[in-house]
Amino acid sequence: MAWGNSGIFGQTIMDALTQTAAIDLDGHTFKVALYNNSVTPAYSGAAAVNAFGAGTWSGTEVTGTGWVTGGYDLTSVVFAIDQPAAGQFRFDSANPSQPTTTLANIYGCMVYDDTITTPVADQGLFAVAFSGAPYSTTAGTLTITVDTNGWFYSDFTP
Repeated sequence: MAWGNSGIFGQTIMDALTQTAAIDLDGHTFKVALYNNSVTPAYSGAAAVNAFGAGTWSGTEVTGTGWVTGGYDLTSVVFAIDQPAAGQFRFDSANPSQPTTTLANIYGCMVYDDTITTPVADQGLFAVAFSGAPYSTTAGTLTITVDTNGWFYSDFTP
């Protein structure tokens, strides 16, 4: 089944707010992994369902020449308040880019916290569905262009 929308994993936010998971949005290592069209994200699912290599995300990762299993570290990660505007917060990073890749049938990606181990290791933060058509590279550079406002942002004032 094709995944048609992007989203933040609700249980990850709950785990962070209830201190079940010690997620540090501006101090941990976050990775981006690529996925095919067989994944069906469960944004309201349990942490174990939305961790890298587990549950929904097991057996559907896209790897190939130049792209390692588990994906690559996000660089220049920023978690900021009053960005992009007053009363908002955002999670951002540099555009992930990897040269000399040969990959096929990429439909989206998942960003996960590679630092935490409880309540589950490699707990997913969010997933991004691409345009609905597969992306591929042949000895080329794969770049994921992050929105100018970041991977995600939200209002925190009414």
